Amino acid sequence: MNRRYIFIIVAVFALLALTAVSMPSSGTSRSVHSCLPEHPEYIEFRDYLDSLYSEAGLEGNLDYTVFELAMIGYYNMLADSLLKRESIITIIDYTRPSTEERLVVVDLDAEELLYRSLVAHGRNTGENYAEDFSNTPGSLQSSLGFYVTGVDYYGVHGKALKLNGVDTSYNDHAMDRYIVVHGASYCSKDFIEKHGRLGRSWGCPVLPLEVSAEIIQVLKDGTCMFIYSDDDEYLENSIYLEINVAVEEFRERETLGRSV
Repeated sequence: MNRRYIFIIVAVFALLALTAVSMPSSGTSRSVHSCLPEHPEYIEFRDYLDSLYSEAGLEGNLDYTVFELAMIGYYNMLADSLLKRESIITIIDYTRPSTEERLVVVDLDAEELLYRSLVAHGRNTGENYAEDFSNTPGSLQSSLGFYVTGVDYYGVHGKALKLNGVDTSYNDHAMDRYIVVHGASYCSKDFIEKHGRLGRSWGCPVLPLEVSAEIIQVLKDGTCMFIYSDDDEYLENSIYLEINVAVEEFRERETLGRSV
C-alpha cells in the first residue's frame, strides 16, 4: 500500500479517537470530577463561577470542585426561596484534615473571601479526618449537605448559631440534634500542637473561640452553608445538586439584572 494512503488512514483514526474523547457525556453526572457537563448551555454559568472563584481569591484556599458544588446548591436554594440573606455563603470541606483551615466564608456580592478558619467535626465522624457522617440523633457525627443559618443566641458555649438542615435524609434533623455553630478551646492551633488534630464536637461545626462570635455575626439570619465530603451517595441523591435548576435560576437572575 502507498505510504501516502497509510498516513491518511492513520490520521483519520487518530482524529476519530480524539473526537470520541472530547465529546460530552450524554448524562449530567454529578461526579466530583466534573460537576458541569461540557455543553454550550452551561458556558455562561461556568464562566461566572470561574470568575467568582478567581476574584474572591479562593484558589489554594478551597478546591474548585467543592466551590462549584456549593454554588450549584446555592442556586437551587435560591430557586426554593430559602435564603433571606443571599450575599453570604459558607463552605466547609471535610475532605481536608482538621489541622487545616477548611472553612471559608465568601461575600458573593463583593466577590471577597471574608474568613478562612479551622473547624472541628463530630466525635464519631473521625480522628484527624472526617470519614463517617450521620443524620441520626445521638450519633455524635457531623452531617453533610446544605443548611440555612438561623438566629444567634447565647448558650453554654457562649454565642452560638442555629442551623436548619434542608437536605432531606442527610441533615434535616439538625435542629432536633441541636447542631449549631459555636466556639470551643479544642478548636485551636494549640490543641493541634498537643494532640496532632483538633478536638471533636457532638456533631457541631465548631470554630476557634477568638473568631467564632465575629463569624457567627456575619453568618446569621438566613445565609447558605454547605458541608462537603466526597460521599458518592450524598452527591448522587441530594435534592440541591440539580444542575439544570441552578443554571435556570442563574439565567433568570442575570436576565432580571440586565433588565433593571
